[in-house]
Amino acid sequence: MPSLSLMLTTTAWEFLSIDILELPQSGNYRYALVIHNYFTKWLIAIPKQNQIAECVVEELTKVFAYFGFPRKIHSNQVRNFESFVFKSMCRLFGTNKSRTSAYHPHENGLVERANRSIVTLLRKVRGENNWHIILPLVPYLYNTSIQCNTKITPYEAL
Repeated sequence: MPSLSLMLTTTAWEFLSIDILELPQSGNYRYALVIHNYFTKWLIAIPKQNQIAECVVEELTKVFAYFGFPRKIHSNQVRNFESFVFKSMCRLFGTNKSRTSAYHPHENGLVERANRSIVTLLRKVRGENNWHIILPLVPYLYNTSIQCNTKITPYEAL
């Protein structure tokens, strides 16, 4: 598989990196679906009660209804991203799917860094115990912050 650093993107929403972030129980929620755009650095984080493939596909479809269909999605090799329903969604939307090598999460570094940012921001706003309520604010904070590599905010880039 080619290095992600060599995968060029020239438009917003062309190439996404996704992950499921496991967090401590908060209400009925345990997971966050994290979606990160390579070009704009736009971040989306959605609280999830489970990580079942059908539920992930449903959330992604809602996101795509607002932003359009990506040309490519990159993820790790967890079962929900390798499922028949997920691959069917990709075929339906004309989206290519790539994945990290087994046991190499650094190959999905963009979203892994986003996961760390989410956890850090939740701590800063003291949202560790009720993160499912506060989580929608975290991408707002991230998306309105200047990114080192682009020198603008994801909000401006989008």
